[in-house]
Amino acid sequence: MSESEALDRFGTLIAHVRDAALGDILQDHAQDGSNVSGLGSLLRQNDLSPELLTGIVDHTVFNLLVAIQDAEFEHGLVVEVKLDDQNHEIAGLSDGLAGELFGERGWIASKSRYPTSPYD
Repeated sequence: MSESEALDRFGTLIAHVRDAALGDILQDHAQDGSNVSGLGSLLRQNDLSPELLTGIVDHTVFNLLVAIQDAEFEHGLVVEVKLDDQNHEIAGLSDGLAGELFGERGWIASKSRYPTSPYD
């Protein structure tokens, strides 16, 4: 498989994590008695819009991707995807992992169940 397929597979993982977090948080926000995220009562006590909650999750994922991009240089850590017995270093497959999230062909638009925050 190609390097673009490795990056695509990593993007699928990131979208899955985003969807899981948003699904739990948005359910707890909307549904009395729900506490899947552990934040249920706190979310319902405050007047937070679903769009703001989405923006918070997206900002967190963005910062995670920046950290992964910088991890080798700053901490000696490498994140790799293994495809067909070949390891592909994720940070080296993109000139900016965080930028892979957004845009018409970004991971959110192409892989996520939830649209991006209007604040992005």
